[in-house]
Amino acid sequence: LKVIEEIKKHHNPLAILCEKPMGGNLQQGKEIVNICKKMDTSLYVNYIRRCLPGSKEVKNRLHKNLIKSPMKCVLWYSKGLKHNGTHFINLMEDWFGKCLQVKIINKGRKTEDFGLEPSVFLEFENCEVTLIAAWEEFYSHYTIELISASGRLYWNKSTIDWNEVINDDLVDGYKKLSFKTEEILIGIEKYQLHVLDQLFFALQGSASFICNGEQALETLNTIDRIERSDDCE
Repeated sequence: LKVIEEIKKHHNPLAILCEKPMGGNLQQGKEIVNICKKMDTSLYVNYIRRCLPGSKEVKNRLHKNLIKSPMKCVLWYSKGLKHNGTHFINLMEDWFGKCLQVKIINKGRKTEDFGLEPSVFLEFENCEVTLIAAWEEFYSHYTIELISASGRLYWNKSTIDWNEVINDDLVDGYKKLSFKTEEILIGIEKYQLHVLDQLFFALQGSASFICNGEQALETLNTIDRIERSDDCE
């Protein structure tokens, strides 16, 4: 916020790419969005995962109903709710729509380096998501397992594995997951390049997957609801 206030004194840039989560809290995020509106500056936030080719492919399959409802998702994160959990909440909002409900499963711990590390149930418009905190001091860990009516998706380090539902050859009327796995490359090894590409498309007025200020504000609102929950205090 202080940096953007300083920019405002000297220049009205065409666009600002802000680091996530766009301010230290919801109120700061709102102030940042309002300042950029007054400057007529396009505001984008560096939520890298929604810009990755693998993430865009998943969103496309959701849009085409190739990944079908009903859906449930389990997501592991480490390094704190605001530092890394926010990345995945933003991605879930991009895939599944607005977060409708927040319920704390376990408030977890609060560390000096990473802040709150709760495990949370989140109900989005199109999917139920369970967000579980891991321990960054042992190793970084980020995975997504999505169970849908049409198959299972597993987001690992560099690939997304997809196993579709098939009919069983031996038992009539029985369905199972195929042993054949489709690998979708995520593109994490060039993550900031993909953000730059999406920023370029947005500035050209083309379709873009980059997170804008209003979308980042939705994520900050979800984070705020988690932090303010009675079960998390």
